[in-house]
Amino acid sequence: MQYGAQTVNRAELVAGRGIRGDRYFGKRLNHRAQVTFISLEVIDEIRREFELPELPVTVFRRNLVVSGLNFADLLGRKFQIQGVEFEGTQECTPCRWMDRVVANGAHKFMMAQFRGGLRAKILCDGVIDCDNLDQCN
Repeated sequence: MQYGAQTVNRAELVAGRGIRGDRYFGKRLNHRAQVTFISLEVIDEIRREFELPELPVTVFRRNLVVSGLNFADLLGRKFQIQGVEFEGTQECTPCRWMDRVVANGAHKFMMAQFRGGLRAKILCDGVIDCDNLDQCN
């Protein structure tokens, strides 16, 4: 089975397992990174900083692109989106690959201020309507 990044209309989240259809779904039960978030505001900041207005969100390889969340505030805390409960477990550390797929210097830029995103556990089953988020991947 081949897994590539794709934009979807809805995402089915399963507690302790991940997002159904994701390549990591159920691989490590109760793993701390069942879902990854990135901020649309950060993506827009990167697009401006590196003058890449058409840079697709799929380049970042995060599951959910959201707006208006402060990931630092959610670390170690429970929170809900559309009735699905999550627990923020750790900052997503961007890999050096960002320098190749975005631009030279993107890796360093993303290392500060939770720009890489947030890893989280899924605490209850549910469906996220991606049309009511900025995007889901």
